[in-house]
Amino acid sequence: MASPRVDQAFTFPTLTAADLASGSACQPPSRREGVCPLKIRIVSARGLAAQDGSAVSSPVCHCQVPGKTSSSLLTGAASCAVLPVWEFEAELRDYAFGDPLQFEVRDSRHADVGDDGPGFLGRITLPASAFDCGGFDGEVHLESPTSPSTVSVASAPLYRKASFSGGGFGMGAYLKVSVAGADGTFLPSAVPSESFNVAFDGPPLGLDLDTLDEKFARILKVLDDRKVSAHNESAPPSLKVWQNDYICAANDSFGMDIVTTIKGGGTLVLTVRHKAVETVVLNPGGRSLGMDLTYESEKAVTNDILVRKLTRGGCAAMSGKILQGDRIIEIPGCAEGSTAEQLLDSLQKCKDAGRMEMKLVRPRQPVSGGPVDVSQLLRQSKSDDGLIAQPEQPLYKAALVEVFVRCQPFGGADKTASCHRFDSIPLANGLIRNGISCQFINYSHREHTQFIEVSRNFQALVVRCALGQIKADGGDPTKFEAALRTLRQSGVLVWPSPDLVETMGAKDVLVKVASLSIGLEDTLAYHTQAELSAGMRRTVAFQPRVLKANRGTGGECVWIVKLKGSNYGQALGDRTLGLDEVLLVAEACDGREEEQSVTEFLEACHKALTEKGGGGIVDQRFCPRASEGELRYCMVEDELVSIVQRKPKEGGMSAVCGTGSTFTIHDPQEPLFWRVTAKFLTHDLEQILQAVAVSREQLPLLWSADFINSSPAGTALMDERWVLAEFNCACAGLPQCLAARRRPEAPQACFWDIPPADRSEARRLGEYVGSKVLRSLLTLSTP
Repeated sequence: MASPRVDQAFTFPTLTAADLASGSACQPPSRREGVCPLKIRIVSARGLAAQDGSAVSSPVCHCQVPGKTSSSLLTGAASCAVLPVWEFEAELRDYAFGDPLQFEVRDSRHADVGDDGPGFLGRITLPASAFDCGGFDGEVHLESPTSPSTVSVASAPLYRKASFSGGGFGMGAYLKVSVAGADGTFLPSAVPSESFNVAFDGPPLGLDLDTLDEKFARILKVLDDRKVSAHNESAPPSLKVWQNDYICAANDSFGMDIVTTIKGGGTLVLTVRHKAVETVVLNPGGRSLGMDLTYESEKAVTNDILVRKLTRGGCAAMSGKILQGDRIIEIPGCAEGSTAEQLLDSLQKCKDAGRMEMKLVRPRQPVSGGPVDVSQLLRQSKSDDGLIAQPEQPLYKAALVEVFVRCQPFGGADKTASCHRFDSIPLANGLIRNGISCQFINYSHREHTQFIEVSRNFQALVVRCALGQIKADGGDPTKFEAALRTLRQSGVLVWPSPDLVETMGAKDVLVKVASLSIGLEDTLAYHTQAELSAGMRRTVAFQPRVLKANRGTGGECVWIVKLKGSNYGQALGDRTLGLDEVLLVAEACDGREEEQSVTEFLEACHKALTEKGGGGIVDQRFCPRASEGELRYCMVEDELVSIVQRKPKEGGMSAVCGTGSTFTIHDPQEPLFWRVTAKFLTHDLEQILQAVAVSREQLPLLWSADFINSSPAGTALMDERWVLAEFNCACAGLPQCLAARRRPEAPQACFWDIPPADRSEARRLGEYVGSKVLRSLLTLSTP
C-alpha cells in the first residue's frame, strides 16, 4: 500500500464564524424541497429522572413535527428505566423540507405528549439545519424536569457525529437518535461499543462468577428467580445477560475487584460483553503447543481450562487463533460434563495424533480493536465510544497508553465515564485518520513485564499517563520510564521521550532559564538536605516563596510558604529562620493552608527529595498575582495551538485542574495576550531551547508552558512581565475536551458532552498530531 504524502495528511479547512452560522462549509447536499418521508432511528436514553423524584417505569419516546399530528412516531415501552434501549426505526410521514423535529421521552403510564406533568422525562427540538445537510447521528441533551436545555445547532451539519447540550455537561437526560440523509441512508456511526451496560439496585444478582483469568468476571451460571434472570425476561436479546458472558466492569472496578464491588451492595452498573465461541484446529506437527494451561478444580460449576499464557514462537501463538485468556470448553470425543482433567487428557491425545480440535470461549473482542493482540493486559475502560474504525491496512501500528488509578475517584481526575482519559478518543482518531492503527492499552505495575512484551509489537506509543498517576496506583515511575527507554532502544517510537520529560518537564528548568526575561533571577535549586535547610531558611526569612519538587504533576509537592508573622528580613541574608519558627504552608494540589514548624516542613521536603524520581527542590519567589490566574500556552511541537486562561476558585492560590478552577480557551491570535504571545514565539522559545539544550526537532509532540504575572498590582498592561511557572511535557492535554471529564457534579460526563465546536477543534488538533506521528514514522523508515 502506497504511503500518502505527508503534506496532504493534515490539510483541514479553515472555518470562520460566518461559515458556522450559515452552514456554508457543509459538503453534503441539502434535502430536496417538498414533502417526503424521513427515516428516524431512536436508539436509547440515559439519565432519565421524574419531576417528583418517583421511580421511572417503562419509558417511551415520541417523535413528531410540531403542529403536525399526522407526522409522528412512537416507540414501544422500554423494559429498563435506568438505561432504556428502543432500537426503533421507522419513516416519518408528511415531512416537509425545513420542518423541525421534536423528540419527547415520557413515562408510559402518563402518555399525554406535550404535558409537562408527572410523566414528562425530557424533550428536545432539532431545527432542520441540524440534519438537512447530510443527516444527524449522536446524543442530544434533553430539556428535562431537572435540567433545562439551551440548544445551539447552527454548526451541527459540520460534524459527522454531533450532540447538543444544555443544563450542564454530564448532567441531566440524554437521548441517542439518528436522522437519515437526503439519500435515505443513515450516517456512518463511530465504531459501536462491544459492550453494554445494565443497572441493578444491588445484590443478590443471582450469578455464579469466575475470575480465574484476573481480568474479567465470567458468568458461569444465571440463577433463576433473581435480579438478572428477571432482567432477561423483558430485555431484548442484545441486552440479555447469558451464561459464559463476561462482566468487564462493575461501576468503576475492573479485574479482581469486580466481585468485591458486586458483593458490596448498593446500585450496580455492570458493563457486560457477550461471549464469542470459536472452534480452532491446530496441526502441531511435533512442535510444542506453547500454552500455559490452568483450571480451578474447586469450582463444581465449571470444567473448562484457561489459557493462562502463550509462549512466543509456539504453535498456538503462531496460529493467531488462540488468545491469552481463552477458555477451552470442549474437545471432540469428550463427553459433555467432562472434568477439566479429562479435557486435558483428551487434549494430549489429540496432540499425539497430530491434529487438535477444540472449542474456545472468550469475551467478544472490541470491534475498535486493532492488529496487535493486547489480551495479556487488563482492559480498564468500559467502551471506546466515539472511536472510529481502524484502517483496514494500517501504514503503522500505534498504541495510546493510559493508566487507571484504582484508589482515586473515577480512576483519576482526567477520566471520562468510559474510563478513558478525556482527550484520548480525539487523539486516537487523529492517528487513525492518518492511516495509523491506534489501540488503547493500560499500564499497571502488576503487569509491568506483560506491558513491555505487548508494546514491542507496536511501532509507536503515545503515552497519556502522568508519572504521579502511576505512583498513586502503587507503581514505580522510575521503573515505568526505564521500560519506555528499553522500548525506544528496541525501535519503538515513544512520545513523549522520558529523557525529554526529564530535561524539560522537571522543575529545575526554572533555574536554567532564571537569567532570561521570562525567568526569576533569584530561583534556586537544592539537591541535598543540607542545601535545602540552609537555602530555604534564608529565602523564606526574606519573602514568601514557592518550593517545588523537581518531579511532580497536578500541584503535588508544590508548596506556597510564608511566615506566620511578618518578621521578614529587609534583604536576602539578613537572617536565617530558626527550626521552631512557624510557617504557613499551602500545597497547590488542594490549596489548604496549615501551620508547620520549619522542622516539619523540612521533613516533608526531604521526603519529596528522596521519593520523587530525579530528586531536587526548586525554590522560587512567590508572585502574589498568581492568584489572579495563569496563561497556559498549548503547543504541538513548535506551533502554538491554543491559549488557556486558568483562574483559581475564589480565595484559591493555584489553578490546578480539579480544585474548582475555571478555564477559558482562546485562539492563538487572542488580542488580550498578543504581547506575551509574540514575545514567547519570536524570542523566548528559542532562548529556552538553547538554555535546556533541546532543538526544535526534539520538542515533545504535545506540551505546554505556564506563565504567571510577576508584576506588582497596578502595573500598566504594556509593562507587565509574565514569567515561566513550569513546562508540562509528560501529559499535556487538549483543553477543548475538558467537558468530558467526570467530576462530582457530572459523574457520567463522556466524549459526547464536549460541545460541538470544541469537538470539531479537538478533531482538527488530533489529526494534526496524527500527521506529526506519521511524519516521524515515515522519516524513521526512510533509508
